[in-house]
Amino acid sequence: MCNVPNPQKDDKVIEQINYEDENLKATLSEEDYETALNTKNGRFFWKNVYGAPLDKTNKAAQNMNENPELGSLWKGRVLMQVFAIKTDKPVFKIEPIPEEDCEKARSMYLKPRKFRFMCQVNSAIALPKEDEKYEIMIRVAEHEINCGQAVFNKGSYNRFNFRTKPDDAIFEAPYVNREDMGSVFIYLRKKFKLGGWKNVCFYRGHVTEFFDMDPKEVKWVQL
Repeated sequence: MCNVPNPQKDDKVIEQINYEDENLKATLSEEDYETALNTKNGRFFWKNVYGAPLDKTNKAAQNMNENPELGSLWKGRVLMQVFAIKTDKPVFKIEPIPEEDCEKARSMYLKPRKFRFMCQVNSAIALPKEDEKYEIMIRVAEHEINCGQAVFNKGSYNRFNFRTKPDDAIFEAPYVNREDMGSVFIYLRKKFKLGGWKNVCFYRGHVTEFFDMDPKEVKWVQL
């Protein structure tokens, strides 16, 4: 089932397709119908939502909100179930989601699961301003790890010597697997006289880039 918003009518849903519809089933080959029901089509999954910081409304923020791959902020997740099949006779209709399907989604995909995200931040170089102490924040979905202000700085160099404590690395989320977590954000932050700590720049990479449980070497990331 797939809800499609109508931007011309205040984002009201204009379409929801149910491929268990008997009339539609009659128009499909048995092979196509089985494919729709038994492959990855139809699997419930979490879709992460990305965009611009909520307090920004400029052109850059608009681009981030319209092109989520450019987003600098995780804004939430949507539990989805989408069917897609090949057909010569597409059907346009709106139907309510059966309550049993909603209950299935709630019982199986809203349960919190425990994950552990360990991180180590050694140092940062070529920073925007010399003789300034920065801090690093790492974020996966709603889970944030702040390494605090640099313990040493000189010129455009900061040293942090930070490693997550095992208990602090554990967080709960309803994702079924690690891959569904989406992006990892690393923010470089600076303290301003007005407004306190603010993000200066960021790195964004997919969580699969950090699956090595026993890395032999540290690596640089560019912000």
